[in-house]
Amino acid sequence: MLKVKHELIIGAISILLTIFYIGYIVAQYNGSSSKRSSASVQKLTLADVQKHNTPADCWIVIQKNIYEVTSYLSLHPGGKERIIPYCGKDDATQAFTTQDGEGSHSKEANDLLQSFFVGGL
Repeated sequence: MLKVKHELIIGAISILLTIFYIGYIVAQYNGSSSKRSSASVQKLTLADVQKHNTPADCWIVIQKNIYEVTSYLSLHPGGKERIIPYCGKDDATQAFTTQDGEGSHSKEANDLLQSFFVGGL
């Protein structure tokens, strides 16, 4: 009986370690794929951006980088109406960097923005 409990504990620990290891590998892969080299950045045109100009399909341009933020609109703490005017437009840099003149975005907001990256303008 004691041997069975011991084997179950060892098995459970092995499964947990495997799960954590897989999670670590996935996190490492996701982190490395978000670090884009300039050679791998897709170049798009303003005409490409202008096609994505609605709340149902919203691309914005910040510092000549294009971000597809459709899924984030309803999650934006300031409300989606703060972003919608910039969908499909040539530049939202000023609005983003100054929070429409009301401050600046946090490091976390800048980091989150990177997860929506599409390409360069």
